[in-house]
Amino acid sequence: MLCVVIGVTYSTFIPSADVSQMILLVPALILMFLSGVFMPFWAVPSSQRTLSKFFLLIT
Repeated sequence: MLCVVIGVTYSTFIPSADVSQMILLVPALILMFLSGVFMPFWAVPSSQRTLSKFFLLIT
């Protein structure tokens, strides 16, 4: 529920469809770094792995 509220709030700052890709790139990159896309998940620090479990279903 909290992620929905954050998403709706974040979407109010998007002025047009042309700008939306650039604005939404920031949270997408943050979630990619948390999920281990750019480095192996086992190499991610444990505090970052704990934080990423809020967004992913990784065991």
